[in-house]
Amino acid sequence: MPAPAHLIKLGDLDGRTDPARARGWYEQALAIAERLATLEPEITGYLRDLGISHRKMSDTHRAETPEEASRWYARAAEIGEKLVALQPSDVQRLTDLLFYCDRAASLKEPASPEVARPWLQRGVAVARRLVGLDTSTGQRLALSRWLVRLGTAEATLGLPEAEASYREALAIREAVTAAEPEDPWDLVSRALWRLAERYLG
Repeated sequence: MPAPAHLIKLGDLDGRTDPARARGWYEQALAIAERLATLEPEITGYLRDLGISHRKMSDTHRAETPEEASRWYARAAEIGEKLVALQPSDVQRLTDLLFYCDRAASLKEPASPEVARPWLQRGVAVARRLVGLDTSTGQRLALSRWLVRLGTAEATLGLPEAEASYREALAIREAVTAAEPEDPWDLVSRALWRLAERYLG
């Protein structure tokens, strides 16, 4: 029986040139991962393979059938939550879950902020947990970016919570840059922070 991770790699190789073939590999990986996770639920590696397989299936639906992609992302995140519950201090498990939240949120923002917002809230919560385990600049800036994304969704919806989200994001930036120079090439963060600054005036 081929390992799910091997099949996922084959799918990744075909992803850009033959999406249908890539989906076939991911479907095979999903079927095997489901079987292994059912037979040996105590092996968290099998459960992680299952979550990644769900996320890969999500990505294949992202462009043409986004609602189907949303359902797959939700399943991946559910598995990610189970892994975090089993290993709450494992940075990799939290990082996986954060990535699932990111993919699900980005599918809906900015067109449907009311749908994106719960995913962004989950992302902020996971990013906070990561900062609690790893206070590196990268993790703190990641939390800041998540807060701006959440604030933007809240601002679009006319929610007062946007101000608090934006202010916390900028406070994190100020704390980080007070200790070390701001990276001029971090264009994503800089663009997000400008959104917060414009909102706050």
